[in-house]
Amino acid sequence: MCLIADDIRSSREVLCSWLSELGYECILVADGIDAWREANQRRFDLIITDIEMPQASGLDLLHALRRETNSRLYAIPVIVISSLIDTELRPLIAQLGSSFFMEKPLSKVVTEMAVKRVELHPGLSCENANTKADVAADQTSTEQVVSPRFRILRSQVGQPDSPLQ
Repeated sequence: MCLIADDIRSSREVLCSWLSELGYECILVADGIDAWREANQRRFDLIITDIEMPQASGLDLLHALRRETNSRLYAIPVIVISSLIDTELRPLIAQLGSSFFMEKPLSKVVTEMAVKRVELHPGLSCENANTKADVAADQTSTEQVVSPRFRILRSQVGQPDSPLQ
């Protein structure tokens, strides 16, 4: 089962169509908070999330998943998609534990390749393999690591100002 989080309906529907051809049942949501809720209620083999979404971004979602102590949630491969072009973006999503990054506009061939790569190597991060210990040991505030133009967690997950609790 695949969870697709994107505030653009057409992107969700196209990805769902492509993933269905690969044998996935898809659940579609429009923001990070709904994605977090679904991830906690169902078992997913894969999550595909856009970065810029209302209420909670895809980076909020990825950060929350990788800080999760529940191994079922922590271990879900996450493919991040975005139309943002920023030199800080790829290293950031790798640091946060993304399995793969795809630029928009979306491509069926690239999507299929990304999904197959994640299926073959579900624990591999998109650049450097981060372990749960690496992520847990990182006590740096997200604000110090992330470009201010991205609306992501302003503090550690679980704090009152976090969109995902």
